[in-house]
Amino acid sequence: MTLKFKPIFKNLQSQKKFEDEGYCILKLNNFELIKEFEIIKNQYFNAITEGFFLSHYNDNKEVNQKISNELIQKASSELSNHFENFDSIIAHYILKSGLHKEPFNLHQDWSYVDEVKELPIQIWIPLQATNKENGGLFILPKSHLNFKPRSAYFGINMHETTTVEKENLVSLNLKIGEFVCYHPGVFHGSYPNSSSVARNAVLIAMSHKNTQLYYFDKPTNGKSLFTKKEIEKEFFLGDHYKIQNT
Repeated sequence: MTLKFKPIFKNLQSQKKFEDEGYCILKLNNFELIKEFEIIKNQYFNAITEGFFLSHYNDNKEVNQKISNELIQKASSELSNHFENFDSIIAHYILKSGLHKEPFNLHQDWSYVDEVKELPIQIWIPLQATNKENGGLFILPKSHLNFKPRSAYFGINMHETTTVEKENLVSLNLKIGEFVCYHPGVFHGSYPNSSSVARNAVLIAMSHKNTQLYYFDKPTNGKSLFTKKEIEKEFFLGDHYKIQNT
C-alpha cells in the first residue's frame, strides 16, 4: 500500500481510503465526548432561529475562538487515538434545525493548506445518528483530486446535484459515535432535515503538525493562478467572514 502523503492517520488503510476517495468513516473510542460537545453548545446557544447555522460565521472573533478552543481541548484525547503528528486548526458547530426542508447543495470547503503537499482533514462529528431523513451528509467520492483554490475570492462552486453526480453520490448514514473525515476539496452536502429535532454536529479542521496555513487570493501578476498568503489559525474565526462580507 502506497500513500501519497506522510502518515497522519494511525490506521494507514483509513488514510489510503481518505486519499483515494476523499473521505472515510471512523468511530469514537469515548462516546462521552458527544455529551461534552452538547454541554458546550448549550452554554453558548440552546436553540437556533435560522434553518442552517455555522457557529463561526460571524465577526465575533473572541467568542468564536473560545468555542473553538473548548471543542479542540475536549476532542484532543480522542483525536490522538486516531491521528499522529497532527495539529487541530479550528473547530465550530454546524446545526440544522428540525423541519428544515432545504438541502445544503454540493459544495467544497475553503482551502487552508497547500493541498499538493499537505493533507487537510475535516472531521465531522454528529451529536446523534444521521441519515437521509434528518439532514445527514452525502459525498461525491474522488471529487477532491484536482486541486483548485477555494476562498472568498475564488468561491466554492456550490451547485445542485446533476443527474450524473446523483448516480455517484454516497449517503453517509452514521450510527451514534461514528464520524466522518473528509477532504475539504471533496464535493459534499446534506439532506433536508425532515425530523422535528435539530441535527447537530461539530466540525474540526486539521492537518499535519506545523503545516503552514494559507489564504488563496487573486493573483498579483498574469503568470500565477493565485497568490498564497500565510495566515494563522484564527483567520477562519473572524477575518475570513469580514472578507466575504465587505
